[in-house]
Amino acid sequence: MFVLIGLYGPRVQRLSAAYKFFGYTFVGSAFILPVLIYLYFEIGSTQPSVLVGYQFTEVEQALFVGLTVFPFAVKVPVMPLHLWLPEAHVEAPTPVSMLLAALLLKTGGYAVLRFVLPVWNFGVYFWSPFFVTVGLVSILWGSLYALIQVDTKRMIAYASVAHMSLVFLGCWVHQGGALYGGVLLMVAHGYISAGLFAGIGVLYDRYHTRTIRYLGGIASCMPLFGILFFLLTLGNFSFPFTGGFTGEFLLLLGICLGNPGVAIAACSTVFLSLCYSIWLYNRVFYGSVSLQITSHQDLTRLEVAVLSFCAGFTILLGFVGGVWVSYVGFVYEWLANSRSGI
Repeated sequence: MFVLIGLYGPRVQRLSAAYKFFGYTFVGSAFILPVLIYLYFEIGSTQPSVLVGYQFTEVEQALFVGLTVFPFAVKVPVMPLHLWLPEAHVEAPTPVSMLLAALLLKTGGYAVLRFVLPVWNFGVYFWSPFFVTVGLVSILWGSLYALIQVDTKRMIAYASVAHMSLVFLGCWVHQGGALYGGVLLMVAHGYISAGLFAGIGVLYDRYHTRTIRYLGGIASCMPLFGILFFLLTLGNFSFPFTGGFTGEFLLLLGICLGNPGVAIAACSTVFLSLCYSIWLYNRVFYGSVSLQITSHQDLTRLEVAVLSFCAGFTILLGFVGGVWVSYVGFVYEWLANSRSGI
């Protein structure tokens, strides 16, 4: 990612964005390195299946969770460790932004679910109030900042911060339903955000601007593009029968079962995402045609294929998401019972 952003970004600022991305990742990795060294030399393994059976002291658990979650929070990212993400998205070319949103951001949530939660139960319990607070603040911060952006790419980047912070929050409420919803939301967000960045790339290729004030009336010039981008926008604010709704509903329901007060505060992302998503779509696709709109070419075959793929999976996950989550829950319970000898 460092090389792709630094070499292939469209503007001179790509170098500072690449170095900022590298700096945040490098510092975060420094926190987890001593934990890995200790686990390897003290226990002889860093595999979660081995670490689950080891009896860590409460001090060790609290220390290890605090150190290991830091680099994962950089990758999610949560506030204030998110500053690299808007810069990286704005300066990256469209395919790199899609890769960054669809895959890289999910590594943080995956790592928490795969390595932290099953291994250090007391550490998770000890740090949960702090991480829940960080998640709530990050949700509000990302949503409000997305609402005031004038750059389309930066708006979607801050929206990603808000959505992934909701997943981060759901990891610490000790409810299985929240974890299932978080996994589904990560999968759905991968298709939604990648599709939105692809759509913004289409606009930039034709009109050489991402500023909202210079765009308008595109629905009359590019109707097919308007339909596909609308489907992705529905998923971005979790409209029913989209993958964003299924994952977010299960996630908020699990949070509500664990802590209703936290769920009420987290629900602010639903309203705020509706505000900035509809505002963006309305300003870009409706109204009078902007003077900057000099080309009226609709989508090419490749662009139709990419956007249709992302939009199609956004809708598909909305319908089959419940079945998929039930299957994941069954496998999770089977593994838990097998591990405990039941």
